[in-house]
Amino acid sequence: MASGNIKYPFGAASVQAISGTGAQAAVIDDVFTLINVSSMTGAVTLNLTFETGLQTGAQVIVHVVQSTTGRNVTLGTGFADSAPDLTGVASDEDILALVYNGTSLVPLTAAWNKIVDAA
Repeated sequence: MASGNIKYPFGAASVQAISGTGAQAAVIDDVFTLINVSSMTGAVTLNLTFETGLQTGAQVIVHVVQSTTGRNVTLGTGFADSAPDLTGVASDEDILALVYNGTSLVPLTAAWNKIVDAA
C-alpha cells in the first residue's frame, strides 16, 4: 500500500507550474523538483519555501518558456545571492539548474543554459 510520501527517485519528481505576473510561490519538498514557468503576462518574481527536513543536495530545475514578449524572472526568497535573475528575451527557452545547500538554492552552472536562443 502506497503511503503517498514516496520521494524521487522512488516516486515521481515534484512538478509545479508558474504563470501570470508578479510574485509567485513554490514549495520545495522533494529531492528533485521541476518548476515550469510559462504563460507569463509580465515580469515574475519567484519565491520559494522549503519544507522542513528538505535534504541538502536537493535539486531544482526551473524551466522558463518565453512568449513573443520576453519577461524577466527575478529569483527572490529562497535563492542564494549568487543565483542571477533571468533577463527575458522574446521566444527564448531557458533552464536554471540549482541545488539546495541547506539554506538556499545555489546555481549549478556559471550561466543559465538556453535551450532555444531566439536572438
